[in-house]
Amino acid sequence: MFFGLTGGLMPCPAALTVLLVCLQLKKLVLGFTLVLCFSFGLALTMVTSGVIAA
Repeated sequence: MFFGLTGGLMPCPAALTVLLVCLQLKKLVLGFTLVLCFSFGLALTMVTSGVIAA
């Protein structure tokens, strides 16, 4: 349940901070790449936790 709350219902403050900093530095592609990798890692963690729990 905790993973679902932090991963789906509320935006992650760390990801938003990284994206805003990259926008300020005019490194838009870097910001989106970092957030994409973070999201993929979170999704992988959620799926793995679900498989282990099942």
